[in-house]
Amino acid sequence: MAKNYQPIAVFIGHNIHTHETREFHGVNELKEAGFTESSVYKCLNGKLEVHKSHTWKRGESIQQTKQS
Repeated sequence: MAKNYQPIAVFIGHNIHTHETREFHGVNELKEAGFTESSVYKCLNGKLEVHKSHTWKRGESIQQTKQS
C-alpha cells in the first residue's frame, strides 16, 4: 500500500474575552467545536473581524498520512 501525505490546514482561534488561544487541525475540528467554516475563512481573508468571539489566523499546515 502506498502512503500519500496530504496537508491539513491549521487554524488558530484567539478568544477576545478570555484570551484563550486554541489550535484546530482541519475543518472538521472547527465544525466539531461549533465554528462555521465560511465565517472562519472570511476572518482569514479580512472580510470579518471576529467569528464567535474569536479572531483567526492560519497556522503552519501539517502532513497527515493517508493510506490508499
